[in-house]
Amino acid sequence: MKKRSIQQYAKALYTILQETNKKEVSKVIHAFVGLLARDRVLSRSHDIIEAFIAYTKKQEGVVSLTITSAYTLDAGVVKKITALFGKAVEVQTQENPLLLGGVVVRTEDKILDASVQTQITRLTKHLAL
Repeated sequence: MKKRSIQQYAKALYTILQETNKKEVSKVIHAFVGLLARDRVLSRSHDIIEAFIAYTKKQEGVVSLTITSAYTLDAGVVKKITALFGKAVEVQTQENPLLLGGVVVRTEDKILDASVQTQITRLTKHLAL
């Protein structure tokens, strides 16, 4: 029997729960845990739960952003940035003084780099030509 990946378990649980009424959720979860035990992956349940949460967010259109700036951003600035990515946005902010200014916004598959550090690097490369 071919081993299933963590993502396959997560997707399967999501699909099953979408087709299950609220009264049956407990039974479905119990059966799913039984499947994990039979497949000897119960020790990976934490990873499966994390993958399930990530998959659920993706299916529901939730965008996760990480905004990095040189200093703490005002809540209004964070709100303006997140508004560009839709209504369902989870945001995490962090600071990196090496950026000097500007922001770097990371999504699951994109990096939007508007930092002063990157602009200086590009200018330096351009002037070296």
